[in-house]
Parts: sequence; C-alpha cells; structure tokens
Amino acid sequence: MPIAINYKGHKVYTAAPPSGGGITLLTALGILNNIDIKKYKNDSTKTYHFLAEALRRGHNNRSHYVGDPEYFDVPITELLSIERIKELISSIDSNKSSTVEDVIAYKPRKESKDTTHYSIIDKDGNAVSNTYTLGLSFGSGVTIPGTGILLNNQMNNFAYQYGEPEVIDRSASIGNRFEPGKRPMSTMSPIIVFDKNDSIKLVTGSPGGALIPAAILRVVTGVIDFDLNLGEASMLPRIHKDWPYENLLLERGFSKDTHNLLESFGHEIEESKTMGSTQSILISSKGVEGFADLRRPNAGVAIQND
Repeated sequence: MPIAINYKGHKVYTAAPPSGGGITLLTALGILNNIDIKKYKNDSTKTYHFLAEALRRGHNNRSHYVGDPEYFDVPITELLSIERIKELISSIDSNKSSTVEDVIAYKPRKESKDTTHYSIIDKDGNAVSNTYTLGLSFGSGVTIPGTGILLNNQMNNFAYQYGEPEVIDRSASIGNRFEPGKRPMSTMSPIIVFDKNDSIKLVTGSPGGALIPAAILRVVTGVIDFDLNLGEASMLPRIHKDWPYENLLLERGFSKDTHNLLESFGHEIEESKTMGSTQSILISSKGVEGFADLRRPNAGVAIQND
C-alpha cells in the first residue's frame, strides 16, 4: 500500500517501506507545508535553503526505523505525524544551516545508480508510477535459470553496522538490520499527486539512489508552489542535503551569488553532477503533458494512438 500526505491542498502518494525514499519525500513536504516558499523565487537562496533543510530532516527520518515491514514494525504514522514534523521544524533557522546535532532522530515510545522509472496514464485515467532497480549494473550477476532475469544486489542496502553504538547514521538502523528473507530499505519514491477534486494531477518518479527524493521534491514544489509547467519544474537546478552529513550538494549551474549566500547560512557547498532523471506526466487545464528529464540520455515521452 502507498503512503500519502496532503501537501498544500494536494494528495501526494508514494512508495511505502521498505522504500525509505517515500518517508524522506513526505517528511520534506510535511515540513514545507509549514513554510511559504512560494513568496520567494523558485531559484532564490531562501528556497534552496529551505529545500535543503527539509531534505536533511527527511533523510534523518528514514535513517533509523525504516525497513521491511514484514520484519519490523515501521512507525510510518509517527514519522509523518504533525508532532514529528513540528519537532523537525523547530530546529530550522531561516538564515542558518542546521548541524547534524540539531536534527534529532525520531525516538519511539517503545524501545525496541542503475535505477529505472516510468510514469503512465491510460485513456481511462488509470495511472502507474513505477521505480525499479538492479542496484549496480547487472545487479548480483546472478540470473534465474531459464529466464534470463537478473537478480539485484540490494543486500548492500541493509544496515551492516547495526549494533555498533558509536554509529549514528542509517548503516546502524534497527529497522533495517539483516534478517533472513527480509527486504532492504531503499530510496525509490514513485509518486502520484491528486488535486483538490481528487483528480490525478501529477505522476512522477526518478532513479538516482539517495538523490531520488531531492529530484522529486524539486518537481513537486516547482509545479505546486511556483506554478511552473512540467518542463520548467523538471529542469530547475537541484540540491541534495542528507543526514548526518554536513555537505549541501548543488548541481552545476547555480550562480556564484547563490553559492555565497548559502555558505553564509552555514551550508558546506559541494558541486555535484546531475541529480536523478524524473519521468513525469502532468494533467492541467491544457491537457495531458509529459516530460522526460534531459539529465540522462535516451529517456523519452510516448503517446499511443489507437
């Protein structure tokens, strides 16, 4: 079953655990529900700052208690609750980057680069948002006999340092520790957005590993907060800020002024190659609009004419 959040009058549905990307994305949107980024320009320093802070807290939310729900009781409701969002917002300074220590992990009451995405809408309005991966090229290098189907190498997504008390990041997550037959956490975050009339508005998703939530967040906010068309929203420069890491990744193309202002907020800037490759469909007053992100080659938009 997908998980969802209301974002400024829109219902955003995305992948549930073991995907941690959905938790990351919906946490960031929950935070931005309380911040009026629309009053800034879509490429302003303030907008990038708030996106960065929201993403950092989204990744914090996925780093400890997300795993295969058949093996671990993932506290989805608590992670996306109003109380948790308020707790995360409380450490955001509008003029200063937060530190690792500022972003506090969720504490439950009880102790306890080769990805593909496609978005489809058919003539009857049925929609599919699907992300799937082998992990590394050729996955594990193992095929199912007689099928030619490759198996992935997602065992490396488990929390391999679980039980080491000095480790605070998601490599020690209790929710994602190794257990037989268990599915590992991922960041895949295919989404479907419904408008105020419960009609499909946006279908999108992206490859990109840990960068996936950042890519999708930029498209969603571009469309909803800044009223951009799908192409404009898809090609906005992207940022990524993880937790518990200090650096703020920026795609190339940001102005020097933006670099300097973000640094003045305390962000440690690191230039990055392209982030993700969203494949999207938008239904607007103009009709059905598709856009294949230009960041990666060989992606495209297709329309079937019966």
